Amino acid sequence: MLALAQTGVIVAGILGCGASARALSGYDLPLPAVTLVLLRYGFLFLLLPLLWIVVAMVVHQRESWSEQTRQLAFVSGVFLLVALVVCGAYGSISPWVQLWKTNGLERTWEDE
Repeated sequence: MLALAQTGVIVAGILGCGASARALSGYDLPLPAVTLVLLRYGFLFLLLPLLWIVVAMVVHQRESWSEQTRQLAFVSGVFLLVALVVCGAYGSISPWVQLWKTNGLERTWEDE
């Protein structure tokens, strides 16, 4: 289930970056590096859940390994999921933040 959630987060992040890039294509702004990396090489991120599930299954099958090692495999999957959420969200939101800052839409306390 954790690998499936990781895969879904990757797909959602790539789609979010694509939607942000498409929505902001009319503005003459370069896309942030994170967004470009996710758009161009995001499919390679799909290898991460595959690698994690292989390692987690190997750890789970070895009875000679301790319970702490098995817990570490699970916790590493949760950390990977959180990192993928942060990366996908940052890649999707950063073009909007860049547009907000370059168009002078940033409000300051002095404006009021």
